[in-house]
Amino acid sequence: MILRYLSVIIGLFTVYSTDARIVQMDSIKTDTVIKIIHQNDIKADSVFKEPVNAFQAGEYLEYNAKYGLINGGIASLSLDIVAEGYSYVYYSKAVARTTGIAKMFQVLDIYESYFDINTGYPRLAVRNVREGNYEKYNELRFDQENNRILSTNSGVHKVNGYMLDVLSMFYYARTYLFRYLSNKDRIEMNIYFNDKFYPLVIHYNGTEYVKTKFGKVKCMKFTPIVEAGGMVEKEDDIKIWLTADEKYLPIKVSVNLPVGKANLELVKFKNIKGKLPLKEKRRRKKRKRRK
Repeated sequence: MILRYLSVIIGLFTVYSTDARIVQMDSIKTDTVIKIIHQNDIKADSVFKEPVNAFQAGEYLEYNAKYGLINGGIASLSLDIVAEGYSYVYYSKAVARTTGIAKMFQVLDIYESYFDINTGYPRLAVRNVREGNYEKYNELRFDQENNRILSTNSGVHKVNGYMLDVLSMFYYARTYLFRYLSNKDRIEMNIYFNDKFYPLVIHYNGTEYVKTKFGKVKCMKFTPIVEAGGMVEKEDDIKIWLTADEKYLPIKVSVNLPVGKANLELVKFKNIKGKLPLKEKRRRKKRKRRK
């Protein structure tokens, strides 16, 4: 089960999202909700409303999954620019696989997304999952103008508004969504997984420092939750930490399992924008020797 939770870091088990908004907790009175961003309000020209400072082509992130002291697997997330026809698109690929003793239950999950370099909207998303004896492959082609998705497995789906798949939603959130959060706010969205819709709520719980192999990193803390029947049913079952800077890099994921706790931690990165927001080490003052 542990490797199935690796997908949390690449989109909280969503296939596509048609709705996203921030609810400011301090501003809520009775039924009043302030919408900061609503997917249906986005114009067709671009979801990248501001200059992209969070990521760049060539970015590579690698994570180690552990169950207690046991190494369970490796997950990676990469971003490149590739040619498609007469234009260029972002190409993101997320891979999760078992290693070591966990290979007894072999997992190889691959998610791919091709999204427009200017607008951020996806053109094609691929899900290729192998978990033990379970296998599933699906392609989603996005018809943004006609508000529909063409699935190789289940045909045509009509949706409301413009669409973001699992990976393009992640990069969109890093570009725009996370920067407007205040402590105790929550992000709400409708997600689609295995041909069913689920409401997803992600609570933002402020900032704290997380110990990593690179040092103590200042992070934003999130706890996602969905209704019964989804992947995450109880608050605090999953905790996610992203860097508290304009990159919003996933640093750590902690998952409560029926028989313990699993952690997913960043162990390697390449070509990120800037540096990690590390806590400065205090310099010890040298005591003057008495003569």
